[in-house]
Amino acid sequence: MATTKINNCKKSIQNGKNVTLLIPKEIDFSITDNFGNDNKITDKIELITYNPKKLFTLLELYIDSDYFEIEEEISKVLLKFFDGVL
Repeated sequence: MATTKINNCKKSIQNGKNVTLLIPKEIDFSITDNFGNDNKITDKIELITYNPKKLFTLLELYIDSDYFEIEEEISKVLLKFFDGVL
């Protein structure tokens, strides 16, 4: 993850926001390596790993479907994917 993105995450946390990081399964990512052991920071970060091949396959299927022409519907499907429902 680029240093700029990590710094943006830290700024968001300092502004009282929770942060969700989407990490492909193939990438080894450690909160402590990137953010340290500060619980004030690490408690506000949620890591969600995903399989990029499955995600892009789903995106192709839904983009080609007439039902999912509405952006809101695609967003709902993506949220379900990242919540582990699909």
